[in-house]
Parts: sequence; C-alpha cells; structure tokens
Amino acid sequence: LNTLLSGSYFEIQVGHDPSLATEFTALDEPPPLTTSQRGLVIKLKSQARKRLNNGDFVSFRGFTVGRVISSKLNLAQNAIDYEIFIADPYTQLLNQATKFWISSGIDMSLTTEGLKVAADSIDSILRGGVEFSAINQDVQDLPFDAEQEHVLFDNYDSARLNALRSGLLYVVMLKGNLKNIAVGSSVYYQSVKIGEVIEAPWYKDLRSLFNG
Repeated sequence: LNTLLSGSYFEIQVGHDPSLATEFTALDEPPPLTTSQRGLVIKLKSQARKRLNNGDFVSFRGFTVGRVISSKLNLAQNAIDYEIFIADPYTQLLNQATKFWISSGIDMSLTTEGLKVAADSIDSILRGGVEFSAINQDVQDLPFDAEQEHVLFDNYDSARLNALRSGLLYVVMLKGNLKNIAVGSSVYYQSVKIGEVIEAPWYKDLRSLFNG
C-alpha cells in the first residue's frame, strides 16, 4: 500500500556484524526470513493461476502474523509451492482445523442466489496474501502438523467447502433441470439448514458414476 501511494523505496534489515560497511547489494526480493523472530515455516501447495510474491502478508482475521518467504513453480504437478513463516506467539492459532487460502481482499462469485461480493479493507484489497483460520470445529483440539504440506485454496469458500468433507457425505442423483443446484447450495431438513452441496458434477448414468 505504501509503495502504491508514495512510490518505490528501500527496506532494510538490521545486521549483527560489529564491523562497519558502506556498500551494500540490494536484493530483488526480500530475504527468506527478514527477522530473527521465532516462529514456524509451513509448506503450501496451490493450483491457483495467481502467484503470490515473496514478502506478501500472512493474515489471521485481518491481523498480520507472518510473511510469504518463498515460491517455486512445480512443473511436475502443475502447481506452485510456497513456504510461509508464521511468527510466535501466533503459531498458537494453528490446529488440525486450520485451512489456508489466497486473500485477494475482494471476492466476487455468481451463484444460484445471485451475485455475492465480499470485500475486506482497502489495505487487504491492494496487498493480498495468505489468510488462514480454523474452520472445522470438530478437530480444533488436535495439534497442527507442521511437517505436512498443506493446500492453499483459491478463496475462503473453497477452503470452507473442503472442510465439510470431514462430515457425512451423501450422493444424490436427480433427473431434470439442475440449474438451481450448484456448489455451495444449502441442504435443508424441515426448513433447517443441515449442510451444503460440495460438488455438483454431471453423470450420464449410474455406470459412469461408479466407474469414475
């Protein structure tokens, strides 16, 4: 945000060598870890077409708690591998229910219920980055696996629908026009919402369903 309003500028990191230096080499991107603060490095994999930059913010409910420290194109899996750093004490926010997604600041989607627009602050819209939260309350008490590679979802809705897979899943076959049923559509029982549609594929017949 500061760069967009005031132009380019240099950012520095204080060194610890006692000797004096008068010449420095400027880096094209921030170093992997810009501080000596304790924290946790987490690996993420994204299928999104948008690439995040080194130094982009990692946020929790609008608060900056870390940075993106590396990004690499994974040609074998047609994906982007990221490493993010979350500083202490914010690592306490992580648990097995944690999901990560790309925060673009503004999210627009067209559903059967109309156009949905969700916007964050101007700062979030301009800077973007990674956001995370504990979505599935059933496993919030279980510890976070820092050794595992986690999925970086395209947006919050994708992360939320993925968390629903831990519940009871049902396959419902319908005939006729399905234009009012899509991913994210609500499931009701006696006017009470009990779930959501997490996939809405089309199958020619039952044989193609079970062979797929």
